[in-house]
Amino acid sequence: GSGSAPARPTTPAEVAQAFDRACVGGDLEACRNLGVMYAEGTGVAADPRRAVALYGQACERGHAKACNNLGLVLLQGHGVPADPARARGYFKQACDAGDQLACRNLGLALAGGDGGARDPAAARALFEEACKRDVVVACTNLAQLLARGDGGPADVARAIGLYQRGCEAGDPSACRLLGVAYLEGSGVPAGAAPALVWLDRGCQASDGLACRLAASLVAAGRGGPADPARAA
Repeated sequence: GSGSAPARPTTPAEVAQAFDRACVGGDLEACRNLGVMYAEGTGVAADPRRAVALYGQACERGHAKACNNLGLVLLQGHGVPADPARARGYFKQACDAGDQLACRNLGLALAGGDGGARDPAAARALFEEACKRDVVVACTNLAQLLARGDGGPADVARAIGLYQRGCEAGDPSACRLLGVAYLEGSGVPAGAAPALVWLDRGCQASDGLACRLAASLVAAGRGGPADPARAA
């Protein structure tokens, strides 16, 4: 036909309006994305309760990722009273439907005892599977359990390998944990210089704890010349 195609949304407000129209039309991922925008106040006025309603709407209709989002807000008490037990249930629902990020979040709840009894062995299995499916942060979580022998035998050497893999794949907390391993000589030769390399890498990727640890080394001249200005 001679009619022109509708303009693509460009501003956050236009994106939110497009998601709203698609959500009304039955697109559950659009409902979930609109919920994220309400949660973050992007393109719309922040409205955590509206976000919860949108996640719930999509989750009830079988959208696994939305169930994961719903679990997160219930865990944290954003827009709804905190309810870690219900959060665990939504993570399980989403994980059972194949959302590996939800499997990782369920693992965190099991490892930390959020919303029920601790079960680090079950957490380990969830992290293992999610890590195999390229959820990088799950590899880091698995490494933490392996390093301290929580939920099964300790395997510090494998933990170190997972930290390095996670850091190189973009998880700044893995960079920090690898730096700490070098500081402590846990599974690797102790050394402030290599510790500083990995802590600096985590800091550059916005891990605040890594910045603080790196600063303490730089201020004390450990791992390289003392540099008060850089430490500051």
